[in-house]
Amino acid sequence: MTTESEAAMSLGNNSSTVEDATVEEATLIQPESSTEFISTPEKVVSVWEKVVQNPDEWLVNLLENEVDQKIAFVAGGGLPLLFGEENALWNDIQLSLQNETITIAGIDFTTAELASLGKFYRFMNGAGISLHCIDERCIDDTNHAGIQVHEHCGACAAVAAAIEARIGKKIDVETFVYEHLPNDGQNEKQPIHPEMQEAHASMVVLVDLSGADVVKSGARNALRKYDALPFNVSLPLDMIQNYIDLLVMPKEEQEVEIEQLITALVKWNVQIACNIIGDHHNELREHADEMRIVVDVRETDGPVKDLKKRFLETPLMMNSQKLFITDDHSAA
Repeated sequence: MTTESEAAMSLGNNSSTVEDATVEEATLIQPESSTEFISTPEKVVSVWEKVVQNPDEWLVNLLENEVDQKIAFVAGGGLPLLFGEENALWNDIQLSLQNETITIAGIDFTTAELASLGKFYRFMNGAGISLHCIDERCIDDTNHAGIQVHEHCGACAAVAAAIEARIGKKIDVETFVYEHLPNDGQNEKQPIHPEMQEAHASMVVLVDLSGADVVKSGARNALRKYDALPFNVSLPLDMIQNYIDLLVMPKEEQEVEIEQLITALVKWNVQIACNIIGDHHNELREHADEMRIVVDVRETDGPVKDLKKRFLETPLMMNSQKLFITDDHSAA
C-alpha cells in the first residue's frame, strides 16, 4: 500500500506524477487511512492540472458508441424531463412563481427557461441517452445506466425547497421523479458513496462540450481520497446544434430560443454545481473561491465552433477560473 508521503509525491510536483499513472496505478495513489490525510485546494488543483495534460488515462466519455448505454450528465438526472409537461410537479412549479420566476438552488429561473430545458432533454432522451445527475458522489454510473435519479439528489431537494417556500407544499421530488420516469425495470435509485452521504466534497466542475466525461472507475477512489472528484456536466454541442436545427420558427424567434436555452443550460448545470460547492453541504465550501471549471473542448472546432464561443462567453464561464482539455491535451 502506498504511504501518505509517497501519495503526496505522486500527486505533488515531484518526479512521480499523476500523469505517469495508469488507471490501475491510480487506485494506489492514496493514503493508507483517509483520516490521516488532509486534502488542500492546491493539491486538488494539482491533480486536475495533471488530468488535463493526460485526460485519456483518467476520463471516459459515456456518450461514445462503445458503451452499452449512452449517458449524459444533467443536474437532477431525469428531473428536467418533467419540465413543461402536464404533471403535478410542473403544476406546483408554476404555482410557485413570484415575479415570473422561481428560485432553485439560489438561481432564478423563468418557466420559459425550465420549459426550454425540458424540451431539449426530452430530445436527448428520445435519442436513447440516459440522463444522470452531475453529483460527484454517485457510484459507478455504468452499473446503473437505466436509472435517471439517485439517492440524496440535491437538485431534487432544491426544487422541493423552492416549492415549499412559495406555496407551503411539501413534495418528495426525488421519489416523484423516480416513480414517473422509466427505469429499465430496476427497482433502486442510483446509490452515492457511503462515506459521502451527508455532504459533498468537491471544488471542481468538469464540463464536457462534446460528450459526457467522467472519471474512470479505477481512478475514482484515488481522486475521492483527495476530495478531487468533480461535478460532471454534459453540454454536447453537436446534439445541441442538432436540436437547434430542428426548431421551426422565424429567425428572430429562433435566436431568442437559442439564447434562452444556452442561458438555461449553463444556469441549470454549471451554476447549480458552483452554488453547491459554495454551500454548507460541501466540505470544501471555504475554498469555493478557488474552485476550477475544467472544460473539455476537444472535437469542438468544426461546425459547432460558434456555439462553443457562445457558451464560453456566458458570464459564469467568463468569470470563472478554468482549465481546458484541448485536442493536444494541453492546459490553456
